[in-house]
Amino acid sequence: MPPSKRPRLPPAFKWDEEKIDFLLHMVIEYHLVNGRDQKILWDNITPRFDVAMNVKCNHDTLRNKHTALKREYSAWMDLKNLQTGLGWDNAKGTIDASEDWWEKKMKVSLTIRCRHNLSSVGILLRRFS
Repeated sequence: MPPSKRPRLPPAFKWDEEKIDFLLHMVIEYHLVNGRDQKILWDNITPRFDVAMNVKCNHDTLRNKHTALKREYSAWMDLKNLQTGLGWDNAKGTIDASEDWWEKKMKVSLTIRCRHNLSSVGILLRRFS
């Protein structure tokens, strides 16, 4: 198919701190209203997110980001709570450990390998601290 005849794909959705924070706010609000044990109905949340953030995304985008944030948070909590002698580097936004320590951890965990600094976790921690 010639380049001019190809259907245009929408631009990739870009997450920033404001969008992540609003997503977390909506999920918390949803659980407060509906109960923690209720499955999130992403089709109900997506239109509100689109209007508030002036974007157009589908429910899979929000659900996938929420799932990724939960994975990152779990990985960070495992590192933080199951290890001793580690510090926190505010400038880098990451756990302060030697490169050798990071290499060993990255061999074990895909989440850590993909997101060495776990930057989204900082947003979660600021929100719930």
